[in-house]
Amino acid sequence: MGRPALLLLLLLLALASRAAAPPPPPPELCQDPSVDAAFQAEDGQIYVFKGDVFFAVGGAGAGAGGPRRVAERWPAVARGGVDAAFALRGGRVYLFQGERFWRLGPDGRPDARPDAKRTYPRALQASFPGLPPRVDAAAFLPRAARLLFFSGSQFWEVWPLRSPPVGPPRNLSCWGTEAPPRVDAALVLDGRLHLLFGRQHVRLDERLCQVEAAEPPFPRDNARWLFGCAAGADGARARPPPPPSRSLVLSAPPPPPPPPPESPPPPLAAAPPALCASPLPPDAVLPAPGGGGAALFVRGALVWRVGGAAADEGAWPAPAAAIWPGLPPAQRLHAAFLAPDGAAVLIGGRSVWRFAPPPPAAPARAPWRPLPGFPRALALAYPGAPDHPDAALAWPGGKVFFFKGSLFWKFDPSQTPPVGPMYPNVLAQWAGIPSDGVDAAAVLNNRTFFFKGPRFYRFDDRAFAVEAATPPFPRSTALWLLRCPGAAMAPPPTQAAPPTTTTSTTTPSPSTAAPAPAPSAAPACPREAPPPPPAAPSQPPPAPAACGAQGPGAGADAVLGDGAGGALVVRGAWAWRVSAAGGVARGWPLPVARLWPGLPARVHAATRDAAGRALFFRDALVWRFAQAPGAPPDQRWRLERGFPRALCRDWPGAPAAPDAVLQWGARGHFYFFKGSLFWKFDPSQTPPVGPMYPNVLAQWAGIPSDGVDAAAVLNNRTFFFKGPRFYRFDDRAFALAVEDPPYPHSTADVWFGCGGGGGGIGGGGGGGGGGGARRRVRPVS
Repeated sequence: MGRPALLLLLLLLALASRAAAPPPPPPELCQDPSVDAAFQAEDGQIYVFKGDVFFAVGGAGAGAGGPRRVAERWPAVARGGVDAAFALRGGRVYLFQGERFWRLGPDGRPDARPDAKRTYPRALQASFPGLPPRVDAAAFLPRAARLLFFSGSQFWEVWPLRSPPVGPPRNLSCWGTEAPPRVDAALVLDGRLHLLFGRQHVRLDERLCQVEAAEPPFPRDNARWLFGCAAGADGARARPPPPPSRSLVLSAPPPPPPPPPESPPPPLAAAPPALCASPLPPDAVLPAPGGGGAALFVRGALVWRVGGAAADEGAWPAPAAAIWPGLPPAQRLHAAFLAPDGAAVLIGGRSVWRFAPPPPAAPARAPWRPLPGFPRALALAYPGAPDHPDAALAWPGGKVFFFKGSLFWKFDPSQTPPVGPMYPNVLAQWAGIPSDGVDAAAVLNNRTFFFKGPRFYRFDDRAFAVEAATPPFPRSTALWLLRCPGAAMAPPPTQAAPPTTTTSTTTPSPSTAAPAPAPSAAPACPREAPPPPPAAPSQPPPAPAACGAQGPGAGADAVLGDGAGGALVVRGAWAWRVSAAGGVARGWPLPVARLWPGLPARVHAATRDAAGRALFFRDALVWRFAQAPGAPPDQRWRLERGFPRALCRDWPGAPAAPDAVLQWGARGHFYFFKGSLFWKFDPSQTPPVGPMYPNVLAQWAGIPSDGVDAAAVLNNRTFFFKGPRFYRFDDRAFALAVEDPPYPHSTADVWFGCGGGGGGIGGGGGGGGGGGARRRVRPVS
């Protein structure tokens, strides 16, 4: 390459680097970084509001800088400034001013949904009943599908998918002493919540419900840390963030280096043989008094002291009733944790015991002192917590987490009630922990541990995921914690790949001979579908009476629309057609084998997709049938080529053997229901089942939270079936529809005319939006 060409290339590189650099921050924000409202757009820009103007800071979007008048970008917003703001996906923005607000689209104009028939501005309290007339700040937290509103020293949580959606007011002080006394603006920046007050801000750890611990500590200066100004208002205490990349190719930052390999501690000759010889997990784990890194493992009626000084290892186990006097000798402990005051809280069944630790100089086996007022009922000590929990944890601020099966509860004594409306929630939110449940949990040496079978997981409280370590978790409890002789593993590799933190529920191999590979996000879908069950007989046994104990009025396997305003109700090997006016149509029921050849005699769920095809689900298989447009409901359906096939091929992440399936909502997402959980399948996402799922059915307000038998969308109305009754769901209110008499109604009486009454499908009363139904906030999604 000649010298002129080289000089030209260098010039082009310099020009490209200069073009790639973001514009400098507006000097007005650097001089006075206090703001009225702020939000981050999808292109990464931060929109900052001060009076009647706004600034665009950072990001890759056009029009950075400012100031610009709010009316230039959003003409519908009246003069007078913006009090609060937040953004949603798709460029939609909510701007609040006084007692009203606007929902604005990417073009800056009001974004009224045609089906909602809404005009803007709207009254704040009309859309969010329970909020104060004016708010100081607002934020949307996409991970939890939750809104936060701030006014004065209080804040409100809004769950659009719950009833009622607006929670009670809470004080900002519940986030700890570092929380601000008021909030001027709330900013969700790269998924993390920042509260701005004056010229400073704090960043909240939503999982721990406290201000994040960081270096330098919060609060930090807005100008330097949020707006990229060269000098801030906090002097030299805070150092500026790293400058933006000016390279020609804007690449992602390099991944962090892998953690250094860890080696298990040397085995102890005095390790507890009973624990080492058995793969059973502990019933409960507590920090031992006196510190030193020791822990108390409880199994059955015995207690072992594990870790710390090895001098007293041979003195254990000890009877649990001797360590905690007053505990019944045969009492099995389901969970235990150490309260903030150092007292041991022991839970057995529906009872709670509380003991004060022995004096610091007492022997290791010294008994703990029972505290007055205990034992007492768990429901009185921790109202809202489940009985017989599998595990419990105490975290900062007096919060206690209870775990049972695939669910967990958060008990927060600063709330009323202490267990909020979003609980129980799914354990899958604790990324990397087995989603089907844990056996024990403990906080040891300021680190959180979960125990499952013979292994344990170490949890990163800040990342809210299982720690990335080498070798990866889970690890052998016998090898790493009990230090059992003979529990050997190969030496750690000299160069290990960075472990991947996932939300997989796959249990790693029990072998400890070498570090296990990181589990995949979902099990691989088999190339060939499992063999289908036998098809329904062409001449099944006589159909049960529709109003009998074995008929569809007593419970349905599946319900789907018939394409003519009625419904097809499937039970066993028979199908009944119910007309829109109610009652069984003439000539029905018909055998399942006649309508859907090849379908088994019993299905778990069914629905119709947007193309009108019928989908049937049984175990891990799905059948898809098509019918000619305008065909009568009793005409035979055609099984499409390639079916039945594995459910995971078309719906990866959806549960096998679902109780009910719906294609629901304006976007046509599929919802799968199984037991007390539900999954949302969104094909536009990767993966289509997001990390928030499965989630708890209790979010569908008014529907039985322990599960449903069937579900269907008929004539733009949503129905759920449970045993002999059905529920109509108000899609707009996202709650049970309000009618007189209230739901649930008898399926046999209303749908099949068994009681002489009825009013057609739905039992009368209102349209799809629910005439007379409670008005609630439409989900902000």
